[in-house]
Amino acid sequence: MLTQEQELAVKSVGQNVLVAAGAGSGKTHVLVERYVEILRNNPETGLSNIIAVTFTRKAAAEMRSRLKSKFLQLSLDEGEKAQGLDRRWHEAMLEVDGAKIGTIHSLCESILKLFSADCGIDPQFSMLDELTTKELLSQAIEGAIRDIVLSQSEVGESAETQTSSHQHELFVLNVLDFDKLKSLLESMLRSSMQINETLAIVDKAYLQTGKIALEALRDFASRLLDEVKRQRLKELLQSEKLKRLLQEAAGNAIAKDSDAMEQNRRLVLSCFADASKRLTPSASGLAVSSQEIDQCWRLVGEAASINMRGGGRGDDVKALKEILKELKALCQDFIEKFEPSFNTFDEEGFEGILGIVSLYRMALERYQSAKAELNSVDYNDLIAMTIEALSAPQSRARAFFAERLHALLVDEFQDTNDLQARLLSLLAGESTRIFLIGDDKQSIYKFQGADVATFNKWRDALRQGLPALKGESLVTKLTASFRSHPHVVGFVNAVFEKVFDSDPAILSYVASFEALNAARPLDENNASENHVDIVRFVEDEEYPGDKAQFEAQMVAQWIKHKIASGSEIEEKSGARRTLNFGDFAVLVQRNGDFQHFEKVFARHNIPFVVFGGSGFLRRQEVLDFENLLRFLDNPQETGHALLAVLRSPFCSLTDDLIHSLADGTRQPLWQKLLAKSEERPDLYGQTVRLLKRLIEDAALLPLDELLHKIVADTAFDLALLAAPDGRQRSRNIWKLLQMTAECDHISAGEFADRLAKMRQLGVRESEAPLDGGDSVKIMTIHASKGLEFPAVALPCLSGGRVALLDKCIYHPYYGIALNTAREDKNDKPGWFKLAAFLNEEMEWEEKKRLLYVAMTRARDYLALFVKEGGRNVKNYRTMLQPILFGADIPPSQGLLATSLNFRGQDQPFNTYLANAYLSQYDWRSGELFASQVGIQDEIKSQAMLLPVMSSTAKDPEVDTLGLTRITARGRRADIAIDEGFDRELISSNFLGTFFHQLMENLPARTRPDEDFLRRYVSDIAFGQSFHMAHGPVLKRLLQEGLKLLDTYYGSRLFELVQSSPRLFKEMTYLIDSYGEEYKKRQPDLVFEGADGLWYIVDYKTDHLEAGPELQARRHREQLQSYARDLEALTGFVFAPYVYFARPGILYPV
Repeated sequence: MLTQEQELAVKSVGQNVLVAAGAGSGKTHVLVERYVEILRNNPETGLSNIIAVTFTRKAAAEMRSRLKSKFLQLSLDEGEKAQGLDRRWHEAMLEVDGAKIGTIHSLCESILKLFSADCGIDPQFSMLDELTTKELLSQAIEGAIRDIVLSQSEVGESAETQTSSHQHELFVLNVLDFDKLKSLLESMLRSSMQINETLAIVDKAYLQTGKIALEALRDFASRLLDEVKRQRLKELLQSEKLKRLLQEAAGNAIAKDSDAMEQNRRLVLSCFADASKRLTPSASGLAVSSQEIDQCWRLVGEAASINMRGGGRGDDVKALKEILKELKALCQDFIEKFEPSFNTFDEEGFEGILGIVSLYRMALERYQSAKAELNSVDYNDLIAMTIEALSAPQSRARAFFAERLHALLVDEFQDTNDLQARLLSLLAGESTRIFLIGDDKQSIYKFQGADVATFNKWRDALRQGLPALKGESLVTKLTASFRSHPHVVGFVNAVFEKVFDSDPAILSYVASFEALNAARPLDENNASENHVDIVRFVEDEEYPGDKAQFEAQMVAQWIKHKIASGSEIEEKSGARRTLNFGDFAVLVQRNGDFQHFEKVFARHNIPFVVFGGSGFLRRQEVLDFENLLRFLDNPQETGHALLAVLRSPFCSLTDDLIHSLADGTRQPLWQKLLAKSEERPDLYGQTVRLLKRLIEDAALLPLDELLHKIVADTAFDLALLAAPDGRQRSRNIWKLLQMTAECDHISAGEFADRLAKMRQLGVRESEAPLDGGDSVKIMTIHASKGLEFPAVALPCLSGGRVALLDKCIYHPYYGIALNTAREDKNDKPGWFKLAAFLNEEMEWEEKKRLLYVAMTRARDYLALFVKEGGRNVKNYRTMLQPILFGADIPPSQGLLATSLNFRGQDQPFNTYLANAYLSQYDWRSGELFASQVGIQDEIKSQAMLLPVMSSTAKDPEVDTLGLTRITARGRRADIAIDEGFDRELISSNFLGTFFHQLMENLPARTRPDEDFLRRYVSDIAFGQSFHMAHGPVLKRLLQEGLKLLDTYYGSRLFELVQSSPRLFKEMTYLIDSYGEEYKKRQPDLVFEGADGLWYIVDYKTDHLEAGPELQARRHREQLQSYARDLEALTGFVFAPYVYFARPGILYPV
C-alpha cells in the first residue's frame, strides 16, 4: 500500500521528479516502486534502460535485493498473470543482478571502460588504494616544494629574477610551516574537483590557463562581500523577530514628541523603512548597488547605537524602552557577527593565494604523471574524466546514453554536489526522465564534497521547469514517518521548527523545515508513558572515576532504568515486548568519545559493540602481529620487535623473565633468548620452540598462508576473546588476514613495513565490523545514517565548535582565502575573516542537520543528555536549552513531565536531574562500584603480578656500572643550555625523570656513604645521553641529585621505608583500555608500613609556591586510581601519598 504522497511520487513516471523525503518516510520503498512502475508503464523499457544511483554499495545491494523480491512476488501474483505480465516480471527477476544499480563512482568506472578510447585511457586501468595514494601525494607535494626551494640557487639566475618568478610561492613557504603546507596541498589534491570548480568560479579563465589573476580574485571578493551583506540584510529584514519588534514599536508611540525614547523610536522605524526601500530591486530589474548596500548597513548600525538613557518615567515609556532595548540588542548582534570590510592585510593575502594555487598546480601535474605511469586513477579522476567524455563535441558516450537511457533514479540526492549532478544530467536524452529523491535536512557530508545547495538549486529549477530536461517537472514531498513513535515525531518537529530558522531562498546552504506526520498510531494502553527523556546532569565533584566518564555513567543509568522499568517497544509485526540491551544505540559526534562509554559499560556489565572508528592500525593486536612478522623476517634484528612479541599473547612472558634477558650487552635479543632457553628450558623452552617453528614457516609459506598458520598454531584469536572487547579484537585479526590476500606477493617483513607506513601516513582504517546481537551499539551519528534503533541515547552535546585552524580554506560558495596572520591574530586579512565566517556558518548549519539525523534514528525512545552549566559557546547544549526549558527549570524539581508546543499541540517529554530520578542506580549506592562488579573487571594482570605481595620480596640490587631499563622513558625533556639563566638550566620535567631514576635504583632501607652516593648520582647523570654533552648541565644535575637525596634521607618517607617489611619500586601492572590497547601503569613506590598499612607514593619535583595541599590536589586522581586498581587486584587497602622531593614533604592525598 502507498500513501497519497508516495503514490504521486511513484506514478508520475512521465515527469522529471524531485522528492523531498523526510526521515522514516519509506524512501527506499518509493524508489523500488518507482522502478517497477517504469517497467509496468513502458513495455519497451528493460532493465538495461534504467540507471539507479545510490550513495553506498550497501544501499545498492539492498535495492537490488528488494527488487528481486518484488519481481518474484509479482511473477506469482494472479492479477499480474491475468494481465500477461508474469513472464516480464520473471525475466526481470533473472536480470536484476546485472542491472545498472550502484554508486556514482561505479557508474563512472563502467563508462570509462566502455569508452576508454574516447577518454584517452587504457581500459585496464586500476583504482589507487589508499596507501599508494598517500605515497604519490606525498612525493608530488615534496617535489613541487623542492622545485621552488632549489630554484632560488639556480645557476645564472639573479636574485631579482628569482624573487619575481616565484615570489608568491616563496611567500607561502614563509607563511606556512612545512607540515601545514603539506597537509593543505594534500587536502586540495584530494578535492581537486572541488578546488578546480572553486577556482573556475573565482576566475573563469582558470580552466584554460591553470592560473587565477590577481584582479579577478579582487573582483570576486568584492562581489561576494556585497552579496553576503545583501543576504544578511535581507535575512534580518525578513526575520519574524524584527517584524514583531517593529510592529510593537510602531504601536507604542509616546505623546510627547521631545521624549528621548520617542525620538529613538522614530529613528529606528525610519532606519528600517529606509533600508527596506533601498534593498528592494528597481522596477527595471537592476541589482541593488554596492553603495545602497553599504548605506543599509550604516542604517542598521544607527539603530544599534541608539542612546537608551533618558526618557520619561511613565509606564508607556518603560514599555517602549523594553522594546527598543530588544531592538538595539538584535541590531548589535547583527553588526558584530562579522566584519563587513577588507583591510590592509588583504593584498598579501591575495598574493599568497596565487602562490598556493601555483604550488597546487605544480603538485597536481606531478601527481597526474605518477598515476599515468601506474595506469591508475583516483575517485576524482572518475568524475572529471567522465564529465569530459560526456561533454566532448560529438561525444559517443553521451549519444549512447541519450539513445538508450529511459530513466535515471538518484537516491540520497542531498549528498551530491554540482559536478556530480552535472554528470548525471549529461546522461539524459530526450526520452530520459530523472527521479531525484533525498532530504535536505539530512545533508551531512560537506567534508566529502557534498553540498546541500545542489539540492536546493535543483528543487528551485524543477519548480520553474528546467530547459535542459525534456518533459514536465514535479517537486513533491514525503512527510509521513513510519519509523518513529508519535511522541518522538512531535518532539522532533517542535525542536527543529526553531532550529531550522533560515530560508534557503536567501542562504543556499541551509535546509528548509518540513514537519513530519506520525504514521504510527498512538497506543492507547500506554498513552501516558512519555517516549522522550531529557536527562539533565551536573558533574559531581565527588564522583570517584574519570570526570570524562561521568556522562557515560548517566547514559548507563538511563539504559538500565529503561530495561528495569519494563519499557515496551512495538515490533514492526505489531507485537509488543520489553526493551533489551540490543535495542539501544548510543550516538556521538566523534570517534574519540567511544572510549568513555566502553569503559563505563564494561564496569556496569552492559554488553556493547563499537561500530566504525579509525583506530584499526593502532590496535594492540594488530601491532602484536606487525612485530611478530618483523621479527620472523629478521630474527637477528636489534630493535624492539621481539621484545613486543615476548610480552604479547603469542608468548606471554612475564616482565621479570624478560628483564632477566637484559645483560647490558649489544647481542641480539634472539641470541640471548636462545641462550636462556638452554639454561632454563622450563621457563623459556616453549617460547623458543614456537618461534623457531614460525621462523621456518615464514621462509617457506606465502604471506596469507603464514598468517593463517600462525593463528591456527597459537590460537591467538581465541586468546583475545578473554578480553572484555575480545570479539572485536578477534575480528580485527581476521580482518588483518583478509588484508594479506591483496599482498600475497610480498614478504612478512614487507607487510609489516606496509602496516607501519599506513599508520605513519595517517591512512584511516576502520575496525572489523561486528554483529550487534544483544549489545548496545556505540557509533558516530554519521555511521548511523540510514539506520534505526528502538532506543537512542544522544550524549556529548556540550562539545564546543572546533576552532578553524586551517590557514587556507576553499569552497565554491566563498572561493578561496588564505590567512597570512603570524603572531598577532589581528592581522588576519578581511577577506579571510569573511570566508571563515561563511565557512563556520555552513559548518554550523550542517551540525544542525547532523542533530536532526541523530534524533530521527529513534523508533520508540529518545534521550538527550544535557549538561547543566558550562561555557557559553555555540554548541548543541546552548542551542537546545532555550528551546527545551525556556525559563530554566530548577534542578531541585527532579522528575518533571513537560511539553513543547508545536502548532497548537503539546508534544510531551520528561525532564529530570539524572541522579535525583535514577537514585537506584546512583554510584553512591555502592552497586556499581562494589568490589564484585567494580574496577577489578578493568584490570588484567600479567602472571608476574599475582604473587607480587609475597613476603620473600627483596630490594633490587644496584649495579652502578650497568644500569639497564627495558622500557624507555619516552619523551625528551627540555633543558635550557644557558648558564645565565640559572633556575631553568634544568627543567622541572627533566629533573623529575632524573629523580625517579635515582630512587628506582637506590638501596632502600639504609643510607650509603657519601662516596657511594656521589659515584651513584654521577653514573645516572652520565646516563642522560646527549644532554650531558653540556658541562654546566651535568654539574648542576649532580648538585641537584645529591641535594634531593640528602633531603630524602631526612624525610618522613625514609623513616617509614626503613622499617618496611615489604617494598616494591616502579611496580608495573596493566589496564585494559577497552578498544585501544593494554595500558601500563607504574606507581613509583608501594610498601607495607611497620603498622601493617600499605602505602602508594608518587614522587614529584614540583615547586610548592602554592603550598603542598593545592599541589597534591592536582595529583589526587592519578593516585586514587592507583589505589583502586591495586585494592581490586590484591584485596589490600592502600593509602595514597605524594612525596615532594624538593622540601622532603610526604603529603596524604
